[in-house]
Amino acid sequence: MRRPWLDELTRVLLAALLGTAGLLLAYTALAAPIATPRGGASSATAPTTANAAMKVTVTGTIEAAQWDATGNATAVRIADASGGRFLVARAGKGKELLDHVGRAATVRGRIVSGGSGSLLHVETYRLSQG
Repeated sequence: MRRPWLDELTRVLLAALLGTAGLLLAYTALAAPIATPRGGASSATAPTTANAAMKVTVTGTIEAAQWDATGNATAVRIADASGGRFLVARAGKGKELLDHVGRAATVRGRIVSGGSGSLLHVETYRLSQG
């Protein structure tokens, strides 16, 4: 059974991993359905329209993705157990994650594709104990 939303999720996740739209040509050559993540590390729900953002839940570690001249994190990403990397938008709750680099968290939000790639817009997050 073909699932168009799963193909879209694959494209969005690859765009987030590769970081540039030009490298998405590699996806075209290697396109194949992906398996559902194991262990519940990440999940997604199908968008209701073709242009809707993909809702996701990602469990992983908050990592610095960009730094200023003094070494402070200015952007973060979530690294999940399967090796996926989700660049976090620097707006709303996403900005709060800058204070938690190195912590494990479960993040819920929307993957939004734009001219500069795909970003995870954080709606809620929960830091793991520890």
